[in-house]
Amino acid sequence: VDQAISDFMANATTTWHVRNNEDLSAYKKTVDAVTFDFDKINKRFSTYVKDETELRNFLRPAPQVKTIRYADLIAEPEGHTRDILMFIDPQAAPATITTQTSLIKTGLDRHQEFIQTFVAEIRKRGLYKDMLNDPLFAELR
Repeated sequence: VDQAISDFMANATTTWHVRNNEDLSAYKKTVDAVTFDFDKINKRFSTYVKDETELRNFLRPAPQVKTIRYADLIAEPEGHTRDILMFIDPQAAPATITTQTSLIKTGLDRHQEFIQTFVAEIRKRGLYKDMLNDPLFAELR
């Protein structure tokens, strides 16, 4: 859900990454004009669901996975990079990690508002019921 909303917002605002305060200011000016569109978001979401299903089927039996949200990785890159390395090989993970990113988390409530609206609409329409307990789609709960 989060990725579908991010994709929808990026296309609507023409801002895919925020790297500095100038980008953030420009994004804030355009994001409020974006209106929720269930059909466009659902089209993106159903594509991600289809891709995820195909990937899972290809990787049978299912491997262990570590799910990290992009926004969380941007907000705390060192901690999440450490978690990824520990997941891959706890013995080889370094004690300290230094990362460098030029991306800024927007911190805007509009994204979260759209997630909540989309999930409420999914429930209202009775869609994706089989995914409600899937950890990869935790936002549907």
